[in-house]
Amino acid sequence: MEDLPPSLVTDILSRLNDSADLVRCRLVSKTLNEMSYEVRSLNHLCTLSSYLKSRSRDATSPQVMTFKIAFKDLVRRLSKLESVSIAVEKSLGRRSYDEVEDDDDDLYLTEPSFINDWLPEIGGRLKSISITDFWSQSSWRRSEALTLISLFCPNLLKLELKNTWLSVDGLNCMPNLTSLTLEFLRLDDEDLNKVNECFPGLQFLNLVGVGGLKEPKVDLKNLKLCYWTISNAPLSITILAPSLVELKLECIRPRSLVLETPSLSDLHLIIENADHLKVKEFNCLNSLQLESWNLFSLMGKFGSSRTIKILSLDIPKHNQDVTPKLSFGTLYDSFPNLSSLTLGPRAWSEMEASFSSGGLEGRVEMNGLKEITAYLLIDEMNATISFISSMLNRCPSLSNMGVLIHGEVASQACQQRNIFKFQGTPTKAEAAVGKILTSYSDFSSFGEDLNNCEGLSFVEEQGMYRDKVDFVILTDVSWFDGTAGLAVVMINLSNNSWAYSTQQVRAESAMEVETRAIHCDLEWAIQNSWTKIHILSDCQEVLQALDQKKCPLD
Repeated sequence: MEDLPPSLVTDILSRLNDSADLVRCRLVSKTLNEMSYEVRSLNHLCTLSSYLKSRSRDATSPQVMTFKIAFKDLVRRLSKLESVSIAVEKSLGRRSYDEVEDDDDDLYLTEPSFINDWLPEIGGRLKSISITDFWSQSSWRRSEALTLISLFCPNLLKLELKNTWLSVDGLNCMPNLTSLTLEFLRLDDEDLNKVNECFPGLQFLNLVGVGGLKEPKVDLKNLKLCYWTISNAPLSITILAPSLVELKLECIRPRSLVLETPSLSDLHLIIENADHLKVKEFNCLNSLQLESWNLFSLMGKFGSSRTIKILSLDIPKHNQDVTPKLSFGTLYDSFPNLSSLTLGPRAWSEMEASFSSGGLEGRVEMNGLKEITAYLLIDEMNATISFISSMLNRCPSLSNMGVLIHGEVASQACQQRNIFKFQGTPTKAEAAVGKILTSYSDFSSFGEDLNNCEGLSFVEEQGMYRDKVDFVILTDVSWFDGTAGLAVVMINLSNNSWAYSTQQVRAESAMEVETRAIHCDLEWAIQNSWTKIHILSDCQEVLQALDQKKCPLD
């Protein structure tokens, strides 16, 4: 580090995720100490562990600088700051109201008096501000933080505010602001008039779980990207954005939804019911993702769109019995020039049901379709195979088809549980297990009789491991915010039995989690004296490194 150019050292220090690391760097060397005061970006994070430590101190414990005071001390010493982020860790945000004193304000980060203590001095040079408040302390107190930021930060380009209650009284115009994110907060601007009026230069708008809205209207002529997740409270939703290119909109069932976005090229719309959707013609729309209970009705709102090349369809889970209307023919009529199609599990099921009742229309042929990705819910294997074969015959230019199969074991269990809970009928466990086993048998034996699958070809992988090993071990992991979940499944090929193991651990990276999962596989094999095993993992980097007897790179 001593030999690096000062500008590079400053850039590295500016990218640290927590100011605590910046303070530690000051103790390493004189150079780092000097460069730490030149950083352009500061991230001040209150972790769950530091919060718990502060709550566990008694009267005899030594005095420690509070989170807010430490932040104010830091920003006053950094003369070149352009970006500030102050936040509570996400795991801390899940603390219940019962665990927090009602009048606490030590982590009330949008508290007006706290913002007034540091923002006036540095606000003029700031280009980015991000504040993630502590919901338990901020949700019941209205804050003028947004007004203060508009007053002291005339050059701000990017603003993120989360987990609080914001007033818009006295809000000043911020013509330079191009990016605004409001998440999980209450906003006293029920129609978004103040947002439209005071942030006319917005190009990116991200609204997630914003409460307090009744008839919101986004009317921004420079807006290009918009991600908006809305509750079922608003009566009407309107977006007037002539420059908008990409929109993701998730809402429940508004009485009115109006989209006037003539430049839109990428639309992701999630809505229960689209009866009151009004759209002007999309002349530039290239990619469309739709999720709705009634896809047939929603697709009809777009007319026959010849510009759409990429289409993704799915139907959310619901308890209503709906007559299948979605078919290959309706896709052809609505989107004749598709090149890529993705079907979620329930969209696939509805199309397959339509096919089973009437087949594919003879005139339907999508010559431009080159790629299909399907998530399947297997009910009747023969019907599924017949549908796939018919689709292939109607798509002569198809070069890639991916089929991901859902076993639906969970759905059988949930179905039996619901029958007992809501109808009072005794569960039929043996029948449910029988359906699962039948589905599994159909799937596992699929391909043995190729004469029943006309139009499909099969390629057997050379050097298959089934004849060479006794056990197959599959791994899967999840990793978020330092917490990881490991799942390991063992299949005994000699008797077709299986077992599983799960763990929750702390990890610094996704690669670490993948490596630890494979380590669990090996430990399990050693403990049980399994000498011939085959490990399946989607992390090829780790497998290749171990195969070459090298340490995986993180």
